[in-house]
Amino acid sequence: MARIFLNAFCGLSLIVLLSGCTKVEDKLIKEEIVTLNKIAEAFEGVNTKADMDNVATTVAPLTKRLGEIKEQMKSVPDPARNAVVAAHQGQLDAAMERLKNAKQKAYEKTKDQQ
Repeated sequence: MARIFLNAFCGLSLIVLLSGCTKVEDKLIKEEIVTLNKIAEAFEGVNTKADMDNVATTVAPLTKRLGEIKEQMKSVPDPARNAVVAAHQGQLDAAMERLKNAKQKAYEKTKDQQ
């Protein structure tokens, strides 16, 4: 009876441990993608010059976090960093393209406003 309990406990422990094991670089790259999308979302909400002025307040901490993520990624060995970037390249490209388009549209909407 004790042996069955011990086997079940060990099996469940292994499942819990394995399910919680995500590589640091994977967490960082996913956070980078989420952060880029949050910045894009802030720019997508810009319709007036006042909105554009307010977006700086929203974007500043997010931009700071992006810098922190990039610094943390520098500590990841090149092969691991390159692999995780390659694995998420499509999502990264989509987030950066969304941000680029959102910024461009926000600037176009507000360029003639005072």
